[in-house]
Amino acid sequence: MWKTVVIHKLPMGDKFIVQHDASSRYKRWRGLIQKKNGDTRISCNATQFKRQVEEYFKTTCMVQDDCLEGLNPYVTKEYACNYKAQL
Repeated sequence: MWKTVVIHKLPMGDKFIVQHDASSRYKRWRGLIQKKNGDTRISCNATQFKRQVEEYFKTTCMVQDDCLEGLNPYVTKEYACNYKAQL
């Protein structure tokens, strides 16, 4: 059974949820991203190392920071500025 250990806030307002499953034979960790609209997706699935989930969190933060700075090739700088203004 997955239990939430910590919830981090991401730069774009989403949540990064770290969960731990200690009930199974292998202690497992996973990371979930919950969008502002409530949609949830798995970012890092069932690894034995919490450190790996933390690296996924750092990478997700870096990607979202780049997106807000307009460095993402799929996002215009105008959209990034408008999105930051809404936060």
